[in-house]
Amino acid sequence: MATTGAVIYGESRGEAPLTFRALSPLQRTRPLIETLHARLQRSRVEPWMLALGGILLLALGLRLWGIKYGLPFAYQIDEERIYVRKAVRMLDSGSLNPHYMHNPPLLTYLLEGIYAAGYGGSKAHRLIGDVPDRGSLFLIARVVVALIGTAAVWLIFVAGRRLFDRRVGLVAALLLAVAFLPVFYSHVALNNVPAMTAALASLCGTAAILRWGRPRDYVLAGAFVGVAAATKYLDGIVVLPMLTAIALAPRGPDSVPLRRGLLIALGSAIAAFAVCNPFAFIRPAHFLGSLGTQGDVVDQHKFGQDDDGGLPYYLRTFTWGLGWIPALAAIGGGVLLAREDRRRALVLLPAVPLFVIYMGLQTRYFGRWMLPAFPILCLLAAYGAVRGADLLAARMRRPQIAAALTALAIAALIAQGAVHSVHNDRVLARPHTMNLARDWMLRNVPEDAKVITEPFFANAWNSPWPHAISSPRLLLGGEGAYAGYLSDRLVRAYLRHGYCWVVASSSYWGLALSDDVVGQRARTYYDALARRGTLRYSASPWGAVDSPGGPGNDKVPFDFDFSYDYYPLAYDRPGPYVQVYELNGPRCSGASDGPPPTAFS
Repeated sequence: MATTGAVIYGESRGEAPLTFRALSPLQRTRPLIETLHARLQRSRVEPWMLALGGILLLALGLRLWGIKYGLPFAYQIDEERIYVRKAVRMLDSGSLNPHYMHNPPLLTYLLEGIYAAGYGGSKAHRLIGDVPDRGSLFLIARVVVALIGTAAVWLIFVAGRRLFDRRVGLVAALLLAVAFLPVFYSHVALNNVPAMTAALASLCGTAAILRWGRPRDYVLAGAFVGVAAATKYLDGIVVLPMLTAIALAPRGPDSVPLRRGLLIALGSAIAAFAVCNPFAFIRPAHFLGSLGTQGDVVDQHKFGQDDDGGLPYYLRTFTWGLGWIPALAAIGGGVLLAREDRRRALVLLPAVPLFVIYMGLQTRYFGRWMLPAFPILCLLAAYGAVRGADLLAARMRRPQIAAALTALAIAALIAQGAVHSVHNDRVLARPHTMNLARDWMLRNVPEDAKVITEPFFANAWNSPWPHAISSPRLLLGGEGAYAGYLSDRLVRAYLRHGYCWVVASSSYWGLALSDDVVGQRARTYYDALARRGTLRYSASPWGAVDSPGGPGNDKVPFDFDFSYDYYPLAYDRPGPYVQVYELNGPRCSGASDGPPPTAFS
């Protein structure tokens, strides 16, 4: 007999007994694996279900890690300006009228309902002005978006399974779970990820139309086209795959006729849009006027915008927001699909290039605006990886290695997104540079000091200093972009009116100095700050917090994506490079004589 406590194998076959220590790792774990497999079979839990559950947990973890970044004072500007604040104001007034339709209101309505259940109108309204407790409102909104972003991972599995098979669905879900842009924008209370999720729900209905063509499939696809458009107008692009699927749906005695299918789907889309955005119909003139204003804004020059144009910008976005290998795999998957199944190819392929071309012709562009295209690209990349592995194994006449090739393809697909998403979450979990600067100022800047900050600073950031000014309208006495007013004359105006503390950041010097229109004049502003003031504090997002830097010396050049989503691995903490200057002048400690300064006073 073996030593007491050892496990004996081989005795029933007349073989020499083996102790547990003498077994290989595979022999040691095989009984456990077989036991678990038997239990799973009895419980009807299949391995793919466990894989999907693990992917969903991974997606949720990546989206919740660092979810409190910047709170309670630093935000993505539209979090503070639009969604959370307007939800609280509507709740306080007991109204569903957002009085703002440049962006559709569905996310705002959702937050309004959640705040009503958690706080009630008056309490939420008081809380929005309560520093620092107001951060709980933003945290709730961000967690809601994170949960919706996780739901998108499940929905893309459903769409992939319906369009292709379970393997493609799982690979697409894993890719979307780790892709950088969907992960980062699940951390902020903006409408991009909720709209993408609604578009994915519509895509699930579109896949069902193409596969079965049941009446409920038309309702599902159409209704979520309306929900997507009522969350973000651009995401209504998923109407194109739906219309193509309707044209190519199965035809038979029990199938839905083409005309009836169009009526069901489009009627469901219009009805859902009306329910989710009722004031588009109650006040159509306001709605159409807002769409026109939004179009005018998009066509205006934006200081600091990339000069290469929208098309190259968005094509580059896919190489980092999704990843180089997934982007190439999506192209390969599209080619394979066009060769092997033209019906599915016609449904999936045209929407992405049409969307990119339309968005690329605008004069303003941001990476997050490409999120409506990400689900289709993830599906094509997953199909390319899985089908490519099968074809390669068949060509090598070794079908047994298809699983290993697929595993290698999956690792290549997710590597870039996983590295940058994990790094970014670590960055987000650290103190924000704007809050570090504010903490220093609380200890060193008198409460009655007259402080100049920049427009993106939330009012709550300025709250300890009643004389702080951050709005260009107050500071400059007029309309227009802040960067357009920067010059040395502005510093002289600060001194004449006793504004001695000035906060500057790379969010604006990077933007202004990189722009051909205002760059040379803006340089005189920052030179004047250095010449007529003393740098009292700085906080760097790169390296040590006190790393040297300043205007023109940013480790990461200004970019409307990378300066706010922290994709580059150079980041160590979120936020811009922040500098706090104390100006040197005879009137710095005196009271104000007259109104706030203007750029031309």
